[in-house]
Order: sequence, then C-alpha cells, then structure tokens
Amino acid sequence: MPTTPNIEAITTEVMNYLNTFTTKKSIGRPQIITAISKAVERLYSPMDAFMSNNNIQTIDLTNYVNVERLFAGANPFSSLDLSPLVNLKHLELFNLNGTMTSVDLSNNTALEIVNFQFSYGINAIDVSALVNLKELNIGSTAISALNISTNTLLEKLVFNNNTLSTLNISNNPLLTYLDFGGNVLSSAEIDSILATLVANNLNNGYVSLGGNNAPGSQGLTDKTTLEGRGWTVMVNS
Repeated sequence: MPTTPNIEAITTEVMNYLNTFTTKKSIGRPQIITAISKAVERLYSPMDAFMSNNNIQTIDLTNYVNVERLFAGANPFSSLDLSPLVNLKHLELFNLNGTMTSVDLSNNTALEIVNFQFSYGINAIDVSALVNLKELNIGSTAISALNISTNTLLEKLVFNNNTLSTLNISNNPLLTYLDFGGNVLSSAEIDSILATLVANNLNNGYVSLGGNNAPGSQGLTDKTTLEGRGWTVMVNS
C-alpha cells in the first residue's frame, strides 16, 4: 500500500493557507475547513504515489497511469514494472535493497528526474528513451557504464563511488552539476570532461572529479578556465 503524508506535513499546509489571511479576525470555521480540504487535496494528489520503506518486493502499478511522481525507495524489490506510468516525471528509487538489478524505463519518456542513489544492487540502466531527462543520480550503485548521448537536456548528473572508467558528455551541453568522484577515470578521461565543459561555455557550475586520476596539463588549464567562470572544480592533485 502507498505510504501517506504525515500529520506534520498536513499541518504545515494548513498553516500556509491560513497565513494568507491578513488578520486573525478573518479566520473562522469556514476558512479552517477550507484550509484542511486544500491540504488534503494537495498532499493526497493522484499525481503522487508514496511507497517508500514499505518492505514490498513488487507492486502492480496498472491503476497509477496518472502518477507523475513516484517515491518508492528503501524497498526490497525483486522486480518493478513501470510501463503503466506513461506520465511519470519524477522517480525516486534510492536505497533499494532487493534482488532487482535493473529497471526498464523505455516507456517512461516523460521522466525528468531519476534517483537510484545507494541502490547497490542496480548494475545497469538504459536512459536512451528519456529525452526529457534533466537530473540523474546513480551514485553508489553497481553501474559501471552509461550512455547519455540522447539526453541533451541533462543538467545534473551524479555518478560517484562507482567503477566508471569512461563517459562521453559531448551531447550534454546543459550540464552544470557533475559528481564523478570516487571512480576509475583516467587522466585522459578527466581532461576530456573538463575540455567539454569549457567548450559548453556555461557559468557557475560544479564538477567533482576527485578520487580518480589527476588531470594532465591541459586539464589543469581547463580547470583554471572553469574556475574563472564561477565553477567549483574538484580534482586530484
């Protein structure tokens, strides 16, 4: 069964609505009833499904076709069929602890945010169909390779603490947040990533490449260039 928002969350929504009134005298029984109704309507939206930490191995999502945000982390999934969720935009599957090793996302082309962080059993992911993807977090998983050539809208990519040895970001001109720390990227790969970011000509970004090999001389030059554009750049020395 889906989890539900707690009393604290509902109370917060009620107070937010009541605070829109300029004086306490404006608040009576009808306004309080309206506030509670609006809070319940918002927090129990049919577009949201809360299923995290429910000790479930699989779930039938056939009747969740209108869901746009699915929160189902910290479950021991053995399998998960997301194909009915054609309107899904935000997927949270962090900290999975079951036997499932991958999830088919080919039917979820509306996805914009995907999070598998700390799902150590996940060893593969295909995001080629996710042309609307903006944020992807697969840090601390068993994934060692990734193709993001079709994800041209990607802005944030977290792929830290894995065994990543190569990654082509040349088709991702909007990337401004990258965390590839704690992998096995060579100096040449580090240099290539930094050179691509320089060529993208974006400002005020963040890139973490520590815990890999150190950049070469050109990589260090590109690091300085990025820092001059307001970037935070972390590399091995």
